[in-house]
Amino acid sequence: SGQLSPHISGVLKYTIQNSRLAKSPVSGSGEITFNGFNALDGKAELKAGSNHLVVQGSMNEKGNALHLRLKAPDLAQLGFGLAGDLHISANLAGSFEAPGLNLKLASKHLHFPDNRSVSGVTVDAGLHNEAIALEASIEHYDAHEKVAIKKLMIGAQGKISNHILSVNAQINEDITFRLAAAGGVDPKKSLQSLRWIGQFTEFAVLGEMPVHLLSPAAFSVSAQAISLDQARFSLSGGFANIDQLHWTPGDWKTQGNFSGIALLPGSQQASNQSQLQLGGHWNFVSTQQLTGDLKIFRERGDWY
Repeated sequence: SGQLSPHISGVLKYTIQNSRLAKSPVSGSGEITFNGFNALDGKAELKAGSNHLVVQGSMNEKGNALHLRLKAPDLAQLGFGLAGDLHISANLAGSFEAPGLNLKLASKHLHFPDNRSVSGVTVDAGLHNEAIALEASIEHYDAHEKVAIKKLMIGAQGKISNHILSVNAQINEDITFRLAAAGGVDPKKSLQSLRWIGQFTEFAVLGEMPVHLLSPAAFSVSAQAISLDQARFSLSGGFANIDQLHWTPGDWKTQGNFSGIALLPGSQQASNQSQLQLGGHWNFVSTQQLTGDLKIFRERGDWY
């Protein structure tokens, strides 16, 4: 029941029974009162097998008090090639201008239809006024029966306009990845014009060819552009400078140089011969077609 003029309002009631999804029984009920597009109050509930979703609360101009709870111990009952478990608890508070959010997510194991799986997933996120906090981790990510990521941890702390991000990962058995960045976005901007501006303070890949960021590098990202400037890395005993890396949906360009790069790092210990070390530079621009040049030359040593 409700009315359409001068604006949409009414009460929506529903009941689901005697239904099935992927051979699992489906039931649910709900009653939602709405007044326009920005005001609603009520409760909605859905059960599919042993999986249970409840959304309850209100959203209006005075403030939000909305709670979502998902308990899905057996996703295989839903079909779609999914398997495993998923548990989510989310609370939305505050106002549309200054929302507050608490989110907790956990899963012991998730399996996707394209032979990918992830296990040991936890997410604990919060947004209050402009303060943000995030702790997320994954124990294993397997792709096509191969371990791609053995451990992944993501963290964020600070304000929307000024925060610190960190990423740590163990990839297979022999590669460790670390990333840290500091920056933020202007919370007063619209979603379409949001742009994260800051700098990488750490970038490291530990393995057969180690990579380390030698000094902070300016970085920005938005839906319209990605830019990295004046990034200097140590790489396999030498260095590489990215003077410019700029991408937009219509074009991209990059230029830089490198020197002293050991092609076979660690081989000098196994041989009396000096390592093969390379240098060079690049400059590429891509619009309708790719143009530019890449030069690589031997600086010292040989490949025996």
